[in-house]
Amino acid sequence: MSQGVSSFKMDPAPVFLFTYVTGSLACAGFVGVLAVTDPAFQQAKLSVLLETIGYILVFFGPPYAALCALLATHYFQYTVTAEGVGGQNLIGRSQFLRWSDIAAMKRVRIGNLEFIRVMSREGGRAIWLPLFVRNEPAFDATMMQWAPPGHVSHRLADLTLRGHSGTRRAPG
Repeated sequence: MSQGVSSFKMDPAPVFLFTYVTGSLACAGFVGVLAVTDPAFQQAKLSVLLETIGYILVFFGPPYAALCALLATHYFQYTVTAEGVGGQNLIGRSQFLRWSDIAAMKRVRIGNLEFIRVMSREGGRAIWLPLFVRNEPAFDATMMQWAPPGHVSHRLADLTLRGHSGTRRAPG
């Protein structure tokens, strides 16, 4: 890591939990839909359907969630520098925004995952910075250290520490 650049990666535990729960619910829901719509499944006993869902939860869910968590923590990297912040947008494309180009920052929760959505003055896709990085205190300190005085990120940090959410606009 070069001087002046701090890099952060996601903590895999929240990603594992999110993908395990959502993936398991999706698979169980799929079996439920088949049980209602497919004649072959309609003839099956309830115990067989519950057993199928149980197998999905036990044997499919954990490996799928572990793979997703490992891929997410390996692929996605976030940087904070004196010039700005870098990360991925919602579709995974890497981007960098200078502090002066940031129009707003909004705290967003998706299940158990919290992000800061960093929006550009020029529009385009926002950067999604996770609030569940491996070294959260260093991430917070780095954001506060390198963000210009009075920048929207300072006001967002105050709200985050108090547990409030919302959008804050950059001055100008």
